[in-house]
Amino acid sequence: MGVIYVAIRLYGNWDKGYALSEHSKSSTFIGYTPSGRAEFETDRTEMGALIHGLKYRKNYGLVTSIIDLIRRDFKSLGVIDLIVPVPPSREREIQPVHLICRALGTEYKVPVENNWVFKTGKTTEQKNLSNRTEKVEVAKGSFSLNPGLCYRNRNVLLVDDIYDSGATLEAITEILKSEGKVKRVCVLTMTKTK
Repeated sequence: MGVIYVAIRLYGNWDKGYALSEHSKSSTFIGYTPSGRAEFETDRTEMGALIHGLKYRKNYGLVTSIIDLIRRDFKSLGVIDLIVPVPPSREREIQPVHLICRALGTEYKVPVENNWVFKTGKTTEQKNLSNRTEKVEVAKGSFSLNPGLCYRNRNVLLVDDIYDSGATLEAITEILKSEGKVKRVCVLTMTKTK
């Protein structure tokens, strides 16, 4: 794999981490839905628009465009033995992050393991929590490693679609390092919220 040269550096308990783009350029409050949820008019970045279309509009053909942008902006995180998607926060028929990881694995000839890390139960989606403290508390203890797999001394690329607080990535990195004894964890997200 390569070095990301137009990316946003992400800091956490992982060894190296990047988001390829901000998720949005601007967001303007426009009111509330009938159920009381705040609505915004959002001007997304190119990658942000692709992720939104993939995740919320189920436009699975956008994975090719996402990989094209990754190929353009992504050079290396060093040696990667395995790509691991962050477990989904919500059940979907098709998981967008799994599609991205599969395409990344094909592009960079690195195996993808969807079952290395799993959620231990149902939790509130991070996007529905208001501050980092709540997000860290919800993420702590919410993930486990597959006990039947060998993790020791592996160089793992942990992939997610959107970086917000980093709480989920930190919780997963912690168990990969402490319980799994992986050699290195690098993080790659497609976008980062402001």
